[in-house]
Amino acid sequence: MYQPELQLRTKRKNAKFLQYSSLYLLTPNPALTKFLSPMLSNVSDRIHILLYEEIMSGKYRPYLAKFSSREVLEGMIFEANTTRIAVVGKADDTASFFDTEYCHYGFKSTDDYDIQIKELNSGKKEIYLKPMCSYELREVMDIPQFVSFKCSCFMALMGDEFERIKIRAEKILVSINDVNQLRAYASKHVQKLKKLYHDAKHLLKELQDKKSQDDVYIIFALNLFIIRTIMFYQQLFRPYIKTKEESEEQLMSELIKEVTWRKIYSLFRCSGKGYCDYLKKSYTENTDVSGSTVNEPPADKEKTFSKKESQPAAEGDRAYTRIKINGNTNAFIEMFFQLLETIKINEKTIIETSYKNLEAFMLYSFTDKWGKPLRKHTLNTYLKPYRHDKRPKGENSNRIDVSGFFTEEENPD
Repeated sequence: MYQPELQLRTKRKNAKFLQYSSLYLLTPNPALTKFLSPMLSNVSDRIHILLYEEIMSGKYRPYLAKFSSREVLEGMIFEANTTRIAVVGKADDTASFFDTEYCHYGFKSTDDYDIQIKELNSGKKEIYLKPMCSYELREVMDIPQFVSFKCSCFMALMGDEFERIKIRAEKILVSINDVNQLRAYASKHVQKLKKLYHDAKHLLKELQDKKSQDDVYIIFALNLFIIRTIMFYQQLFRPYIKTKEESEEQLMSELIKEVTWRKIYSLFRCSGKGYCDYLKKSYTENTDVSGSTVNEPPADKEKTFSKKESQPAAEGDRAYTRIKINGNTNAFIEMFFQLLETIKINEKTIIETSYKNLEAFMLYSFTDKWGKPLRKHTLNTYLKPYRHDKRPKGENSNRIDVSGFFTEEENPD
């Protein structure tokens, strides 16, 4: 049987590109235009988040038998991002394809992909983009690492995809000037993500007692990535989206409701009870969690500081400026962690709130010694109970132990 020959060609380096719509061509070749025109016209029409759907219900479902193979797992990122961009006739010249920039497919630079031409039995040729590297996730995800090669590969796949989603969305934002087209792109993707989130959280509920721990962990993580992607699109395209924005806290609360605490504790047993306590305190505040699943999140009238803080303040509402911390910022944050988590009187911590609420309060209220606002990433990391590695240790000279300032006698009861 004849096997089509696969020819690998190297892109021309250091070429001077001329802008051509949302692609970049060395020369606006008329022969190439007939193949590229469909791509140019529908760049903003394509759905750029379909890999999430493939993990949930398509060829990347984690419980498929093929994912027991280490070789398959290792090749997922490169397979998922190898894309056919055109089919040309036998006599058509393909040279100009190598002088075209395809970064809008989700690449940071032209060095991050190569072009392959696959010759078919019919004489036609398929043009493929092949990734030359993967992208490391640059976001902090609220989930401990699961000790499994399969889980690590799927986390790398989802992290890589999230970075590519950001690249594609940002290129759409800068390359399209039509407001209606931008509004349609943003609204379509947010709505699609909301549907994926609805389906993914219910899939998690269905799988938790039927599939392996690995598979449940991966679908749990998929939900987190979908939530984070909703937040990203809402922020990037805020001027173009007219629908009400979703709250990350609300979405997380709904997600946690779909899983039994027994399953959550079994999934994250390697992290002790810290992560589970973090989820409870952050996303089930003022709810009854005594049952097998978590109840609905608090009503709107019980909005947390973090929800209120996200809303623009009216003139005169804030009669103070942020307070400067002249000491060690990490030690200062750790003092609040002691008050929230470790120091108790009559079995109650000194302060009661969620981690997200405390994080928002500190972002809103303090600056470092140079007058700069505290970093959200730093607060998010230090306030997680299971991140013992990041907080000052007991023997660390920077740590300030405040437990001695509180005694039982100070409690009015």
